[in-house]
Amino acid sequence: MAKRLISSLIMILLLIIAIIIGNKAFFALAFFLNIMSLYEYINVIDDNGKNLDLSKIIYILSGTLLLIFSFVNFNLVIPSIPIMIILISMINILDKKFDADTTIYSIFGLIYISLILSFMVLMLSKMNNAEGLALIIFAEVITIATDSAAYLFGIKFGKHKLCPKISPKKSIEGSIAGLVFGILSGIILHFIFINYNIIDISLIDCIIMATINSILSQFGDLTASMVKRKFDVKDYGWIIPGHGGVLDRIDGTLFSLAGTFFYVYIVLNMFTF
Repeated sequence: MAKRLISSLIMILLLIIAIIIGNKAFFALAFFLNIMSLYEYINVIDDNGKNLDLSKIIYILSGTLLLIFSFVNFNLVIPSIPIMIILISMINILDKKFDADTTIYSIFGLIYISLILSFMVLMLSKMNNAEGLALIIFAEVITIATDSAAYLFGIKFGKHKLCPKISPKKSIEGSIAGLVFGILSGIILHFIFINYNIIDISLIDCIIMATINSILSQFGDLTASMVKRKFDVKDYGWIIPGHGGVLDRIDGTLFSLAGTFFYVYIVLNMFTF
């Protein structure tokens, strides 16, 4: 528990530093998260261990290209996905240690990690600095609030299992507490945004976004747990004490970012591409 809290405080500090530096820091952060998460993910679904062979390098480069395309021209991202799927499928077929099941999971990893991180890059490149950063911070804060409340309340009051076959420690009580605290965090962020004239989003929209993000972040966590259980591993990595790997830490954030992106793009029409 202590390691988990210390790691969370360090990550919040790094987030504050990135805010001070600005968009360039977040672009760098997106590329770092992408490379580390893909590396951790492919090591889990590939029974060849942590050896960085050609198939893994191509896999990581494919995901990184999605981020580069989203920065240069997002219209290149969607057409490139089928090409990358075909490429990865061919590599997996030629690599006899991969089966069809693993190929599907490897393709899912690209969409789950790289495509969603490309949404973050797109928001930063299409919106002004303050607004883009505010939306990313919104998604991350809601995720942290949801995860922390679900964890703490689950330990103290959890009696009914949420998804015992996927994540035995998660409880319905913890999930509800996570949702409540996620929404409360969204309300607090709304008044901070308005008070400091950072971004103009109504209270109702902030509540809706916080609700969506909180729910999606929990689904993201469960999705990551489902993959880990499928391949019989506890964590994706070890780099973050108390959490595991990078992907263990951002699994919920990725889904939350996707929710923020689509709400801001489709409902609020805050940017185009």
